[in-house]
Amino acid sequence: QNKLNLEVVYGDTDSIFVNSGCDTYEEAVKTANEARKELNKMWRLLEVGLDGIYCPLLLLNKKKYAALSVTERDGKITKVKEKKGLDIVRRDWCVLAKRAGDKILDFILSGNPVEDVVENIHTYLRQLATDMENNSLPLSDYVITKGLTKEPEEYSDGKTQPHVQVAIKMKERGRPVRAGDHIPYVICADPNITMFAQRAHDPELVEEAAGKLTLDKKWYLESQLHPVVSRICAVIEGTDSGRIAECLGLDATKFHKNESRSQSNFDSVFAQPAVEVDRFASVERLMGTCSDGLTREFKGPYVLQDGVAGANSLICGMRCADAAGASFNPRALRLQVDNLLRRCLSRYHDGWMCCSDSMCVHRTRNIMCDVYHEGNTSFFGLKCPMPECGGRMRLEYTSEQLYLQILYLKRLFDLKDAEKKLSIENSERKERGFVSLKAPVFSNEERLAMEVMHEDCHRLLQESAFNM
Repeated sequence: QNKLNLEVVYGDTDSIFVNSGCDTYEEAVKTANEARKELNKMWRLLEVGLDGIYCPLLLLNKKKYAALSVTERDGKITKVKEKKGLDIVRRDWCVLAKRAGDKILDFILSGNPVEDVVENIHTYLRQLATDMENNSLPLSDYVITKGLTKEPEEYSDGKTQPHVQVAIKMKERGRPVRAGDHIPYVICADPNITMFAQRAHDPELVEEAAGKLTLDKKWYLESQLHPVVSRICAVIEGTDSGRIAECLGLDATKFHKNESRSQSNFDSVFAQPAVEVDRFASVERLMGTCSDGLTREFKGPYVLQDGVAGANSLICGMRCADAAGASFNPRALRLQVDNLLRRCLSRYHDGWMCCSDSMCVHRTRNIMCDVYHEGNTSFFGLKCPMPECGGRMRLEYTSEQLYLQILYLKRLFDLKDAEKKLSIENSERKERGFVSLKAPVFSNEERLAMEVMHEDCHRLLQESAFNM
């Protein structure tokens, strides 16, 4: 790296990836051979060789990558896609998830501009979700296959393993099943059964049921497609877990930056107003019904009208900016605030935990402490109990998220703060020679409702441990 001025993008015990910085295959091979010769001068019992030329390369994690392997024969350049360590090569993903993963890789490795790649990914995912909703895909696309490492009855955690449950049902129907067999299954919808393993069925039975057993499309979107696509797109600028969820028709707030929440710094809660947009990016927005019957977002005490300039560009936040004459009902809006607060508090106190590994679907309210390892360091904490999963269990909805949600609501109804900011804005406008903005007029009922809602949120924040 120092002697040849080459960038090592990845290295482990038996291989390294070097960015040649070259534009042609011949130049890349020449650079690789020069690097190989220099490296081999350093060891007598070890020889480094050229394994391949890749362009482009998607490096996701340790020993996990996808790339186009470039070769030349008789003056003709050939590119072949290679995948190593990626989750789409595992058996325990349905055919649809594997195919989607391959398609996403094709977009990423196409060599097109990033903006086009991201747009193609989003368009493909939206169409895929539509096809699923319209039942346009065959049952075979939803089949998952997993092997039995022992007899079905010997699994101590068999109730949580779908392929084990299906294998047991097969044996009950007289079909021979033994260790080493690969069991196909699909996940069906059943509102009376929460554990997805208990909703696993033999695809043949689903076909014979003639509509009595229906696939759990939401489970497939959340637990099969979303994890696979999110993992592949983790390093792609212009998309993230939340955006992918939105394209699949899922609740984006549930997945928005989910990977980093448990690692976030609590100091960010007390960030300065300049970054408030980022602070509240993942909170649930306050939606209210206007007098015209349409549901709109309540954005705060003062709202800037689109297309209106001058002194009258601000209107009261209780008015619906995009609908002449329509407004929020103060009493109805207060009920919406109460419902949102109850929903968030309930979600926090439910204490649901999920695995930090986005590929693991385990979710529980049971706390199980165990020793887990990262490198040479051992930790005592909440280890995921699922077999072959090294993830940690973490809260789905943290105290930080709850605090930010309440703080967001408090800011929406802080009239004094809005008046103070308007005063500062008008002082700056006066210095620049611009016309001052007029403060919108609130009715007594509107002002009282905003003060009450602001006080309710303020009281909850005062009870928070963040204020201790």
